[in-house]
Amino acid sequence: MIKPITYISASIGIILLLINIAGFFLPLRNPKITQVTAGFPQHRAIVTYQEARDILVRSPQSADEYINRVTNTVNQAMLHYWDAEKANTYHIRVPIYENYLIWAGKFIAPSIYKMYEYCDAEKALERGIGLCSQHAIITTEIFRKNGLDAHIVGLNGHVVTTVRADTINDSWHISDADNGVVIPHSLEEIERNKEVIEWERTNKENER
Repeated sequence: MIKPITYISASIGIILLLINIAGFFLPLRNPKITQVTAGFPQHRAIVTYQEARDILVRSPQSADEYINRVTNTVNQAMLHYWDAEKANTYHIRVPIYENYLIWAGKFIAPSIYKMYEYCDAEKALERGIGLCSQHAIITTEIFRKNGLDAHIVGLNGHVVTTVRADTINDSWHISDADNGVVIPHSLEEIERNKEVIEWERTNKENER
């Protein structure tokens, strides 16, 4: 009985090794996402994963400038899409060559793994697709890795990142990468004066 078990174990090990090797060569990001328009407002992913990684490296600049650059870059590198219809096409269902454990998880806990949102910013950015919560996960991790205090916040059906731009004056910004908007105010300031949001939205539309 020992030999058959050994052969089976060795075969499984070889298969998993080959799957891992395939993962080094098969892309997680479907290049078609640069050709698809989705989301509201209508939007395409026009920045590649490698371009985004290069842009997101923090250079000597103010926190305000970096927050704006990260927000806009993530917005341009991600497609706002999360539909079961094309979950395999855009790898919303994680392919077996990318992570066979997550792939197998969809059979065990489909509510969690069938359409999988990455907690890792690198993987999420590499795949290049998701809704506001996936955008917020990416920006929050990038800000933290670059020395900024950042937190994910849920706002009545929408998810954004709050990030401290100035530690001396305790100045906070709201980074909404899904919409490509930075509001240079804290949540408390907006709650006191909700007209700030409308002003920022109008200002962003005029810039476009």
